[in-house]
Amino acid sequence: MNLGKEIGKWKALRERLETVDGMDDQCLIDTLEGATDLKEAILELDQEIQEREAYALALAMKIDELNERKGRHLKVVDRLRTIILHAMDNAGLPKIEGAEATISVTKRKPDLHIENEAALPSQFFEPQPPKLDKTKLRKALEEGPVEGARLGNGGINLSIRRK
Repeated sequence: MNLGKEIGKWKALRERLETVDGMDDQCLIDTLEGATDLKEAILELDQEIQEREAYALALAMKIDELNERKGRHLKVVDRLRTIILHAMDNAGLPKIEGAEATISVTKRKPDLHIENEAALPSQFFEPQPPKLDKTKLRKALEEGPVEGARLGNGGINLSIRRK
């Protein structure tokens, strides 16, 4: 069904019917619904929305399942790396060269542990640019004008409630 065609038919018929004397709003809507397939076209699109939402949900569930599987594999990788590290360290082997990989045990820099951030000198902090609090600004604009900002006209939104 062609939605654009149905909208055109609806508009053209509405313009003609609005000139008819004694045509109230309910009669106008009933006549338009009976003479065009716009309502059916919109309901077909809603059915497609439902189908695509269900497909998206199924994909999300599959993605979650695959992410869990990925996490399990990465845990095994970490355990295997730890086993290799301990084995090489205990054996005193700093390096193993193979056909497909060279494996080395290296020393890391000491980890940084912050025990009391408030006690640290200011030279270790970088200044941060101010961040706009849009929620606070919106509330202020709803109470009155604020220089440098304004509220727009809003827009329209589609609400679909399932039965």
